[in-house]
Amino acid sequence: MNGRQRLPDRRQNTSRDFEWKNTSWTVTVGWDGQSQVKEIFLTGAKSGTDLEVGAEDACLLVSRLLQRGDNVSDMANTLLRLRPMPIDDCDTGAVVPSLIATAIAMAADIEAEDGPGLVDVGGRSIAEVSNVR
Repeated sequence: MNGRQRLPDRRQNTSRDFEWKNTSWTVTVGWDGQSQVKEIFLTGAKSGTDLEVGAEDACLLVSRLLQRGDNVSDMANTLLRLRPMPIDDCDTGAVVPSLIATAIAMAADIEAEDGPGLVDVGGRSIAEVSNVR
């Protein structure tokens, strides 16, 4: 990995709402000059909760990795391979992806739709992540 890429002081961002374990969340991604996701933010937890703090910390670390050369689609592929999405809404006993894995998958989806190229996350549509419960 390279040194950290400095982002412009003013940059475009894109937000998308999703549900994770019956809680509404918003993931916001910041773009670099080449239409690649270089930062991720999550909002949705009750202010001051451990979940909010953990989500903020995880997003900060992911953003630093992205600014050092990792890409969001590779991260999504890795995390969704570890804990694939359940095939249907019934209780299959499958462990659903973590909140941060879901946010990263959403960011990869946003980059694929709004960025320069398409990504494939394990042959599954990342849009499925928006319905995680």
